[in-house]
Amino acid sequence: MSVYLLKRINIFLALLWIFFYFASINLNEIEYLIRFIILFFILLSLIITIILILEFSLTKKNFNFFLTFFPFFIILFFSYYDISKILIKFDIYSGIFRQIIWLSLAAVIFFSVYKTKNYKKITKIFFIFILVLFVKPTILIISMTYNNFYSINQNEKISFHNLKTKQNYKLLSSPNVYWFILDSYSRNDLLKEGFDFDNSNFTKYLESKGFVIGKFSYSNYNNTIRSISTTLNMDYYLPVNKTLYPKMWTNKLQGFNNVTKNFKEIGYKFYRAENGHYNLKTRCGGIEDWCFSGPKNSEKIISISELESQFIRLTPLYPIITRLNFNLLNIKLTNFNNVIEALKKKKKEDNFFIFAHLLTPHIPNRFDLDCKIKKKFDLNINPLKRNNFVSAYMDPNIKKGYINDIKCLNKQIKKGINDILEFDKTNPILIIQSDTGVAVTEEWKNKKEKFKIINAIRLPKKCKNDFYDSISSVNTFRLVFNCIKEKKIPLVKDRYFEIYKEKNNKGSIKEFLLN
Repeated sequence: MSVYLLKRINIFLALLWIFFYFASINLNEIEYLIRFIILFFILLSLIITIILILEFSLTKKNFNFFLTFFPFFIILFFSYYDISKILIKFDIYSGIFRQIIWLSLAAVIFFSVYKTKNYKKITKIFFIFILVLFVKPTILIISMTYNNFYSINQNEKISFHNLKTKQNYKLLSSPNVYWFILDSYSRNDLLKEGFDFDNSNFTKYLESKGFVIGKFSYSNYNNTIRSISTTLNMDYYLPVNKTLYPKMWTNKLQGFNNVTKNFKEIGYKFYRAENGHYNLKTRCGGIEDWCFSGPKNSEKIISISELESQFIRLTPLYPIITRLNFNLLNIKLTNFNNVIEALKKKKKEDNFFIFAHLLTPHIPNRFDLDCKIKKKFDLNINPLKRNNFVSAYMDPNIKKGYINDIKCLNKQIKKGINDILEFDKTNPILIIQSDTGVAVTEEWKNKKEKFKIINAIRLPKKCKNDFYDSISSVNTFRLVFNCIKEKKIPLVKDRYFEIYKEKNNKGSIKEFLLN
């Protein structure tokens, strides 16, 4: 094989490594990498075009240098995020300093290659180097793919065949059901302890509208995807200490779960409101009868997904873009009032169940003091400050922003509930719930702070007695279906689990007992 050909192979392998590496660190989204595959081939075509142009534009010596140096630059360019993490371990927290160090490293490699006359030897060394780089991501992809598609218990699969026809179930009532997941909205006692904020006026308002409040409610997991998918499946990931793989929850989050199945069996439509960040975990999955993808930003020029945003994060471009214009990386995030306004415009038809996962009050703080959406979100939490706290929510500025976001969100919820009760005449069931709480003290693990969630449900009078103060998320829809169906579903024992030894979205669960 000629050195000239090997140089071109090195460039192709460097580009291919980007895909393998990125896929291996996003295995939770492995089913949604089609857009990235297309992006990879666009990038490959662009690079080939540049090479052809340079071949006819540069001298033979300079073009030879370009072919030798360019694959090094590709690896270095897409390793910025990993290099940055290593520098933080050495207490280099300033983003500008990290970028300077990265540029210095690139310059050293550039001049080293330029000054070296033995391009043939460098080319062969890089070829071996890139093959070694392929080993880890390849093993991870093969392992995760095997476990996703072959090792998962077949009993966990839910059949959605023959659900076009309403099943013959006797119903006690047919209320529309609204399920709002407010990301990281903590329970009242935690808000008081960690933020010195009294949220009782809001929960009193909810009670005045017929809600019952879980004053001691916990989520079953301290992690969004496990928490929401458990609620949707109305059961736990069992047995304990079972190895977890993304296939266990991705299909449930996409709509293939027991909650959706039960609603469709009784003739309900399934509506979905996305959070506006093209979040790949809780986006519409195709089984919905109606999907609200969030408000469109008229000022936005480029619309990219969360996956593509993560791809840019690997490079030194990400910190530059987020400082200059965050909106370039995101569409307008969905707010509570956006969902209500969309429902108002929706043509009224059969009974429906709507699932809306909203990314507030989770950081970054999105409202200003006048409860208007900020034009620019602060995504670059100072690592030096973060290093001083066990949780970002202990940072004084973030704490203020978090409580301000809750106050603004509460206003939207109040108006939204009033609107729903005005236009929905089915005596609707409304669920205001969080996936997890937030860590606010040094003892957050022992106090299980991330499990303490807001949990408020508006139920028909006949089944309010089945609600209890410490009810956990897993029983939410067992309770709801017991209000709708004549045939009762027994509630399960409230249990709580933590994830440990989690790496590359793989880990195991352990159960703990609450005091």
